[in-house]
Amino acid sequence: AGMFVWAKIPEPWRSRMSTMDFAMMLLEKGDVAVSPGSGFGEAGEGFLRMALVENENRLRQAVRHIGRCLDREAKTLADAVVSSSSS
Repeated sequence: AGMFVWAKIPEPWRSRMSTMDFAMMLLEKGDVAVSPGSGFGEAGEGFLRMALVENENRLRQAVRHIGRCLDREAKTLADAVVSSSSS
């Protein structure tokens, strides 16, 4: 087993922002630091690299933070779509 995991950025974010922007969103709004795949070459675009170097509780906490961040951002995207369609 390795100490890193590569994760594909989920839609709708993958088609809306770069890997770097997605990583910055997780840092700024989710308090989780990840490495943008694009930092490892062109083939890394669309992926994040996450280090599994913390204890299990900290990793679970990071997953919860990422989930909450994506839930909030999905709601923001949905609200923006509704708002623009009613204009």
